[in-house]
Amino acid sequence: KEIHIFARIVAIADVFDALVHKRCYKDAWPLKDVLAEMTRCSGSHFDPDLLKLFIDNIDIFEQIKIHWVDV
Repeated sequence: KEIHIFARIVAIADVFDALVHKRCYKDAWPLKDVLAEMTRCSGSHFDPDLLKLFIDNIDIFEQIKIHWVDV
């Protein structure tokens, strides 16, 4: 809780973005694998309460990802 909430939110968004998108050095991960990895890191890398909110609303974040896909 000593880490500012904005930083805790960005940590989740940043890792999600990095894993679900293809990069020059890696392929995109399937969503189920992304969520499994992020859940595994709950409590260490991610705030468990914020991660639960994120996962509970994953459909919204998937729609945002699709809407802003690189063309």
